[in-house]
Amino acid sequence: TIDITATPQTLTPDNNSIKEKGDRVINIKVNGKPLNYKKDYRVAIPDFMVDGGDGFITFLNAKDIVYTDVFLTDVVKEYISKHSPLNIKPDGRIKVEGGLIYSQNNG
Repeated sequence: TIDITATPQTLTPDNNSIKEKGDRVINIKVNGKPLNYKKDYRVAIPDFMVDGGDGFITFLNAKDIVYTDVFLTDVVKEYISKHSPLNIKPDGRIKVEGGLIYSQNNG
């Protein structure tokens, strides 16, 4: 759950560290359970994000990074091929408070 009216995180001018911690993320669950901040989690993300692209610095100091030869475009292409036609609808996992980000009327 995010609250878009809360204070956003801000980064230093070089985008390498957090200048001000934000308060927008208010509830995170993993497999239906609250996130355990003392636990390590394994995630799969594009290398662009691992390398801090667009100021996404969360994983700049990550441990045990494993790069694969799998390209995101290939994964998306394979998924679309297997599941077409796609019927994409919000599934309720991401909740937004304080404003409207998505509306079915907006396409």
